[in-house]
Amino acid sequence: MKSYWKGWAVEDNFNGITILYEGLDAKFDICAVHGQGGNAMDTWTADNGQMWLRDLLPEHEKFKNSRIMTFGYDSDVTDRSTVMELENWAETLLRSLNEVRTGGEEKTRPLLLVSHSLGGLVVRKVYFARNNEYSVTHADF
Repeated sequence: MKSYWKGWAVEDNFNGITILYEGLDAKFDICAVHGQGGNAMDTWTADNGQMWLRDLLPEHEKFKNSRIMTFGYDSDVTDRSTVMELENWAETLLRSLNEVRTGGEEKTRPLLLVSHSLGGLVVRKVYFARNNEYSVTHADF
């Protein structure tokens, strides 16, 4: 684990949802999904340890009333089962979002999904699951 994550309550593999910032009266959610070979923290972090999702975005007036989170998954695509993994990653993201977005207002407030590389394919699966009920049973959000 990189030294600038000391003191954070995150797993070494950064799997699942990690809330980075929660505004007092959050009006919308942002969830960042990393790409191939990345993880939920380092993908969005500069070499100096500054993470734009955590350190810069909340400082901007337009994002003070948001909840910012990141989603991590094992993005090793050297295995032949990657095609099946894509659907599993999307299922896990949907389930994780449902666990975090629990209240009535949370479930109905806007959600912005930000992605990088392979994370874009995961987000695309989530989008189609949510809008077309594509074989994913946890698309409640």
